[in-house]
Amino acid sequence: MSDTPISDSTPHNVAELGMLCRRLERELHVANERIKMLEEALGCVVVDCNHLHHRKKHQHRSGEPCPVEELIRKAKEAKP
Repeated sequence: MSDTPISDSTPHNVAELGMLCRRLERELHVANERIKMLEEALGCVVVDCNHLHHRKKHQHRSGEPCPVEELIRKAKEAKP
């Protein structure tokens, strides 16, 4: 199997290859925007996790119940 099935299946004339290139460039742009969005979301999750971890340590020392463990328990119960 070829590693370029899209271009292999396109007739080889300049106009059709040009249209293919424009379509692929648009798809690449959308994919890159999605990657940026996911990286930003992941950054927020990491910050939130660090914050929750810090809160858990503080609450554990003060004897308060840990909300992180409760969230983990609820997530496990919600799994299908």
